[in-house]
Amino acid sequence: METVRRIALTMRWNVIWLPLPILLFLVIAAFDGLETYRHGRVLLENWTWGLLLSPASDIWIGLSLFSIGYPLQATLQIPLAFDSNADTFGHPVRTALIWTIAVPLVTFFVWVLLWGSFPLESRDGHIYMRLVPFIPWPSAPF
Repeated sequence: METVRRIALTMRWNVIWLPLPILLFLVIAAFDGLETYRHGRVLLENWTWGLLLSPASDIWIGLSLFSIGYPLQATLQIPLAFDSNADTFGHPVRTALIWTIAVPLVTFFVWVLLWGSFPLESRDGHIYMRLVPFIPWPSAPF
């Protein structure tokens, strides 16, 4: 509670700008968490030790963790933009707006990379392991 009070005192009337990016980032992180869980279950159901050696699965795991952690980390950065003692990039509302636009754009780019680097490819009723991201081109819809 002390942290919430400190943020409210620091931000004063600018606190009205805080719910939009927090809600947006938490929705993105929740969606990413559910998608990672769903794809992780597919990997566990079709487990093979070759997945540990596949660069595509390494990239997929790293990007999955990044896609969950990045919006949460960005959510914690927005109140710091309104701190008068912090060194910010200009007006706090402009900084929060830039964060609100940049985080979904970065997350969308990461989703495209996740789509192309998922290590299991299903074709002709068989499941094939992908070693290199985007090769072969993913047949699953984005």
